[in-house]
Amino acid sequence: MDVNPIVKEPREKDVVANLGIQLDAVTKQDLERLNVQSSEPIKGVFLNSVDTNSLAFREGDLRPGDIVSEIDRKPIETKADFLSAYENVPKGETFLLRAYRTSQNPDGSTVLRSFLTALTKPE
Repeated sequence: MDVNPIVKEPREKDVVANLGIQLDAVTKQDLERLNVQSSEPIKGVFLNSVDTNSLAFREGDLRPGDIVSEIDRKPIETKADFLSAYENVPKGETFLLRAYRTSQNPDGSTVLRSFLTALTKPE
């Protein structure tokens, strides 16, 4: 499955091409669609899509709907933060991502659970 991002900035296209993701800022509507209620604002970037043949999917176990909040322990609040942090990772180097994914509690409520994953930036 190929990702055809709807982005205008070349840097964003590069990230999507390299990692196989399409991302956007986390919005209240995203959280409502995921049925997540949080008393604190959730900061990060929302993965709108993840190419199933990409490193992000295969190595990083990232999925559509995940929210990335850190790259190499640097907070990510906007797409610009994500792009800047990713740009600073040297090619061929492994970097950490902190992300959140929804899961169901036994009572049926939806919560966000944090996880760490690692990816290697393509050469």
